[in-house]
Amino acid sequence: MSSRAGGVFLLEIGTEEIPARMIDGALRDLRLALFNEFEAGRLLPDIDFNIDENIKAFATPRRLAIMAHGLRDRQPDTVQEISGPPVKAAFDTSGRPTKAAEGFARSQGVTVEDLKRIITPKGECVGVRKEVHGSAAVEILAARVPPAVLSIAFPKTMRWGGGEFRFVRPIHWVIALFDDAVVDLTIAGVRSGDRTLGHRSLGKKWVTIRHSAKYRELLRAHLVEIDMDYNAWHDSNPECYYEGEYGRARYVRAWSRLGYPCVVYTYSPDRPAGPKCADDSQFFVKQLFRDFLLRGADSGGLAFWQDKIDPCNYDDACMASTKALVAREFVTSVETLLMVALGGPGTLGGPALGAAVIVLLKNYVSVYTKRWLLILGAVYIGVILFAPHGVVGAFRRQRR
Repeated sequence: MSSRAGGVFLLEIGTEEIPARMIDGALRDLRLALFNEFEAGRLLPDIDFNIDENIKAFATPRRLAIMAHGLRDRQPDTVQEISGPPVKAAFDTSGRPTKAAEGFARSQGVTVEDLKRIITPKGECVGVRKEVHGSAAVEILAARVPPAVLSIAFPKTMRWGGGEFRFVRPIHWVIALFDDAVVDLTIAGVRSGDRTLGHRSLGKKWVTIRHSAKYRELLRAHLVEIDMDYNAWHDSNPECYYEGEYGRARYVRAWSRLGYPCVVYTYSPDRPAGPKCADDSQFFVKQLFRDFLLRGADSGGLAFWQDKIDPCNYDDACMASTKALVAREFVTSVETLLMVALGGPGTLGGPALGAAVIVLLKNYVSVYTKRWLLILGAVYIGVILFAPHGVVGAFRRQRR
């Protein structure tokens, strides 16, 4: 049975948040470990297979991923030579087969006439030659990938599941696909599938990967950037460019926090000076909506807040003070919304009651903690869940 080269194997290990400093080393070790398993499992093609070109590594703070291109879909068929007893023991002086020859032939499922003379280091023996069909790639990968993954060394690891599982962080999901087929394997008690998590706040929670080759494209469509190669990301986003390692460092920090790249411009000698991507008013306002309201900016809100920043014309001092002012005003507007929601929208006294409660809470709580915004968010969630009509609305409904 012939094998076809050109298959794409995808492995994604979904975990809890991985420290950024450990990701590069983990990807390097994982790629090398899988390459060794591909080679030992006879899945590499006859033509040149380059580990850097054919095996790509990707990551976000919650996943490590490997995509290998050009693998065989099954092992090549081989001819196996099995030696038996020496010729002198297999045939008597008259050339008739002995019980040793008959027993060996029977154990191999052939007749005595099918036995052949084979030269071995021990001398001339009888033996058989069998054609062995190669196993499918999904079977080989299912057996070889889990131990390769768990062999990765980390500076620090965590144990879970009663202590029998150990990895950099607890594993929550695994994707293992060969083209469009799921490779049925289990890593640290987690069975593989074809689903991954989308962006934690802006994207779809679960994203199904139908084909391994579509992995990167599909995740980008759901706001997850997995490509740590900042130059490659720059090629598709020419408005943001970098300079040397400083640019990469800024890129990695923003990527590690958000799960998608939020890059900055430093300086490029072959391009005129331009605005910093992080200072772009549209970017800044959209990030306010994502951080505080966990949603994208509507067109009206985007235009309103952008109009407050754009007059600075990218002057550093003006941008710094204006962005701080806009952020404070944005938080104040969120507080106002919470006051109305807490007291009761559509009522006369509700907003006043809500304002009094929020102001009192803020004044007293801020004395003991600086995490007022976190508490504000918790109060907002509580109001939406348990008193969607506000305090006044809940009181009126109870009286009815």
